[in-house]
Amino acid sequence: MADKKKTEVPEEPVKKKGVIMRNMMMLALLALAVIGGLTYLTFDPQSLVDIEGYNKSKPMLPPLGRDVGAVLAAAHKGQKPAKISEEEINDYIQRTLKLEQGGAFAGHVELKGVWVRLEDGVAEVIIERELMAKRRHTIAFRFRVEQTEGPDGQVLTQLDPLGGRFGRTKVPEGYLHLVMGSFNSLIRAYGGELDVLKKMVQGMTRVTIADGELVLTPPDA
Repeated sequence: MADKKKTEVPEEPVKKKGVIMRNMMMLALLALAVIGGLTYLTFDPQSLVDIEGYNKSKPMLPPLGRDVGAVLAAAHKGQKPAKISEEEINDYIQRTLKLEQGGAFAGHVELKGVWVRLEDGVAEVIIERELMAKRRHTIAFRFRVEQTEGPDGQVLTQLDPLGGRFGRTKVPEGYLHLVMGSFNSLIRAYGGELDVLKKMVQGMTRVTIADGELVLTPPDA
């Protein structure tokens, strides 16, 4: 009987090892499922139908509207307030931006449009592309404009990045370095308009991002 009991003692560690291995397998499968889900959402484009001025088919150029660059220049020169709607910004971009995909993916990716979404206090710039097999894809950069008044009355302005989105997946700011080349190209394309906006901010113009509208208010107003 004593010998029989001695042979039964080692079975307990074997059972514990089996339970640990099974739990590790379950955790590994769960991790793979999460990674797979995030990958799917990354390549699943976000919906753009709520953006004013968006038309995914775009059979023709948008109707002639206000020249946003001229509106900014006039507001800066005359120190007057200006309001520019989300739709006007998007129509202006579609009329003036030359869509061209560069780099190693030039033959496999087609740029479909660039869109701006204005929400309460937050702006989002979205690049819409079409990948191989005619699959839509979006990348987005979100930011807000922070303005504070110093003790000397000067208005201090800074751009506060809020991360972005690859498809429907929200990503922190660090991940945007992978696609910053595309957004830097946009900055260069609209260097004139952004330069005027920069001068207005340096002149203490208040920049307010409202829901569907950009409001610029000079100090005298």
